Amino acid sequence: FSSFPSSNALRCSINHRSLLSVTMGDLAQVNMSFQIVPIFEDEAKQYKMIDEVIDMIKSMSGVKAEVGPMATCVEGSMDQVLEIVKKAHTMLLEKGCSRVLSHVSIDTKKGGVSMASKMK
Repeated sequence: FSSFPSSNALRCSINHRSLLSVTMGDLAQVNMSFQIVPIFEDEAKQYKMIDEVIDMIKSMSGVKAEVGPMATCVEGSMDQVLEIVKKAHTMLLEKGCSRVLSHVSIDTKKGGVSMASKMK
């Protein structure tokens, strides 16, 4: 790919178009593993803000969440799980965070996917 300076843009475009070609019915339920890292000078504030993000996730109707020591797993529609990422970033920046990093993994499957089916 070194000879293609826009290879990252090309890959993103292909992935974006592939996702758009899937019907919403096929994405009835998705799983997302979500880790957020708010950058604050005060480490105690960092953990407090992570707790507020977890509270926000748990308050969303129609979304199932399981909090783990390193990430939170969420089950809902594609729109719901992406909205969580957006709300978390917005909330942290509004509360004075200088920078927000997140690591997101989303699992999709035709007909939907659940956390329970992965634990069998």
